[in-house]
Amino acid sequence: MGNIDWSKEQRQAPIGLLLFAAQTFRNILKGAWPIFLLFIIKDGDSRNELYFWAIILGTAFILINGSLSYWYFRFNIEGDEFVVRKGYLKKIKLAVAIDRIQTVNIKQSIFQRIIGVVTVEIDTAGAKEAEIKLIAIKKELASEFEKRFGRTVAASIDTNDIETSVSNDAQNVASQSNNPLIELSVEDLVKVGVSQNHLKNLLVVIAFVYSFYYQLGQTFQNQIEEYAEKGMQNIEKLEITTLVMFIIVIFAFAFIASIIKMVVKYYGLTMQYSSGNYVISYGLINTKKVNIPIHKIQLIIYEDNPIKKLLGFKNLSLNQASSNENVKKDQKIIIPACNSKQQEIIEKELFGSADQIYSPPIKSHPFYFIKSFLFFSAILAPLLGVIIYNDKLQDLRFVLPILIIEIIVGFLLFLDYKKRNFRISQCIIEINKGQIGNTYKRMYMYKVQSVSIKQSVFMKRRNLATIVLYTAAGNRITIPYIESEVAYNTANYILFKIESSIDAWM
Repeated sequence: MGNIDWSKEQRQAPIGLLLFAAQTFRNILKGAWPIFLLFIIKDGDSRNELYFWAIILGTAFILINGSLSYWYFRFNIEGDEFVVRKGYLKKIKLAVAIDRIQTVNIKQSIFQRIIGVVTVEIDTAGAKEAEIKLIAIKKELASEFEKRFGRTVAASIDTNDIETSVSNDAQNVASQSNNPLIELSVEDLVKVGVSQNHLKNLLVVIAFVYSFYYQLGQTFQNQIEEYAEKGMQNIEKLEITTLVMFIIVIFAFAFIASIIKMVVKYYGLTMQYSSGNYVISYGLINTKKVNIPIHKIQLIIYEDNPIKKLLGFKNLSLNQASSNENVKKDQKIIIPACNSKQQEIIEKELFGSADQIYSPPIKSHPFYFIKSFLFFSAILAPLLGVIIYNDKLQDLRFVLPILIIEIIVGFLLFLDYKKRNFRISQCIIEINKGQIGNTYKRMYMYKVQSVSIKQSVFMKRRNLATIVLYTAAGNRITIPYIESEVAYNTANYILFKIESSIDAWM
């Protein structure tokens, strides 16, 4: 495999025919699943004949389209470009300059594992359409992709960059050790699952069920309304204790689902340093191997909550650069558990000997909390007005829930105000926020793409302003309601660091 002639056009593994056919079937099912359901519940003598022709024609189309898509998908290297040609009705040619290739990521679903192939994604940090995805590559060839284009990525990094040189010592230490920087066991992942926001996961499931119900309702409105009405009648007959038990069971399901999801998604997670890259591997059913060039990381984010603090870890997000406004989801890599020692090593690698002596925290003005609380109160005011209009103000059943919501939200907004601050060193900016938990964002100032100052009429009267920072990772970072002079001085200093830096920002 090491003697591949990259100049010759190549196709993916022949077994990839199955994946191209499956891809065709998935695309059809995504757009036409209500029609399939209609076939299933359709009454009458014509149903069997309808089934027969739908299966025959559908299978024929899937096989023909899958075969032609596979046959016309070819790739090779022409000069200094990696070229992909695909399509049989609409011809498409993608040509990517080799020196623009940022990462080579390898993924494998459970079906791919069975047939012995992987997906190779070549990320150019460009427009979404320019990302190249090869869905049926043999593992040996995938390794050649990593070697061939991994060397290209490493060669494209200027070894004279300050960003590279300041972290050389830490990277050399990491490269001398075969031990992963981060390695998560099943026990670690169970702890992470316990610390998740289970209510949020439950709401996601409810939203999915509602969306499914809504889509079905467009086709089977009468049947669904009938079942929904029967369901409501059964719920009304339930006793309070039974209803409480039902709610407890739902939350228990959300709790267990959070743990299972975390173990399945991040099973066997390891993070290692290799030749200027972080190599991250994980997954039980769908495995993934991601290469992140260190110079491409724009922003790191730590997140915790009281349970995570008790267990001694934080979430770590590594946000990569992208020149596309709609940043690809794989540009943000989440490490679900990172302890203090691992955090120290990673920061030393990312920031090296850069000056990390920060200024005292600069907090948001109290008016930020006042404005937020008044805005939320204004939303609740019409509801309170309706209660007063209906002469039910005397009934605490209607007033008490509103007061409780007002107190809870007010408390959360106050916590948000108290934790809002930022601080800077000679090279780095750190932005902090949070409510129940905490979020810390850190980045080199020269990697900020643009800075803006926002002031409303009310803010001008109080001599306040909001700083907004934009990054190449698609982040919009807000530092709200600080003194105007501090805001302008900070923005000017960040612009100075951007313009005076000779480092490559990606």
